[in-house]
This record gives sequence, C-alpha cells and structure tokens, in this order.
Amino acid sequence: MWLFFFNPNGRLIGLTARSYLLGWELKMKAYKRVIGIDICTVRLDIADSDSKIQKAVEYTSNTIKTKILKLIKEPSETLVVCEATGGLEYLLVDALHDAKIDVVVANPGPRKIAV
Repeated sequence: MWLFFFNPNGRLIGLTARSYLLGWELKMKAYKRVIGIDICTVRLDIADSDSKIQKAVEYTSNTIKTKILKLIKEPSETLVVCEATGGLEYLLVDALHDAKIDVVVANPGPRKIAV
C-alpha cells in the first residue's frame, strides 16, 4: 500500500516521496555559459563567464532586447543569474522568459553559515 503524506508547505513526505524509490532520475542541468547581472535603477552590470566580458548597459526594455538577448547565441545552454531587487528585476526576467532563456533570481538576504 502506498501512502502519501503532505506537510504544511506542500511537499510530499514519507517513504514514497523519495525520488530514487519512484525511479525518477534527477540530474542537474549543466550550463556552458553563465551570465551574472547586477540590477540598478538606471543600469545593468553584466559579467559573462564564456568570454569574461564585463559591461554596463542602460536598463531599458530596448537595451535588453538589442544588447543582452543578442549576446546569447545558445539559449538552451545559458543560465542568467540576477539579484532580487524589490521588483526592479521583473522587466529583465520577463524578457528572458519570453526568449526561452533559463534565469535564476537570487535572494540577496544575509546568509548564515553553520560552523
């Protein structure tokens, strides 16, 4: 008999929730290129792992389409990482999603390191 239990945050718990028991193969996708973008109100600072190019561009929808999206030749093998900045990232994230580019919005909150 298979039993599924739900905890308050919606995740499955119990024996049947184990991915290896269900036969799911969970593999992390490896990206050939990672682009980091720091978002300010008027500009974007871009760091590119592929060509080590660092640029600062104006933060407008036109600039995102003409400069950033043109830099990304292989959308399926590129990951863009940006910082959550209280809503300023929405314009960039929406444009990347529309272009089918994987994007991660990182939380800039303080990190606690256990020693």
